[in-house]
Amino acid sequence: MCWELKNLIEDIDYIAQWSLEQKNIPPDEFYGSSLSNWTAAQNAKSREDREVDPLQYARQIGAI
Repeated sequence: MCWELKNLIEDIDYIAQWSLEQKNIPPDEFYGSSLSNWTAAQNAKSREDREVDPLQYARQIGAI
């Protein structure tokens, strides 16, 4: 899966996690579906805590 898509999916899950914790919106209302989405939301990380694309990181530090 490409890094942008992976980050987008985790952004959605992170928003669901925040909605549950801060606004008490249950996952079935947020997603309109299953418990597996709730599990993904609970495991979501903020962008600062996620892995980065190795190629993008190498470019950032000037290695390539």
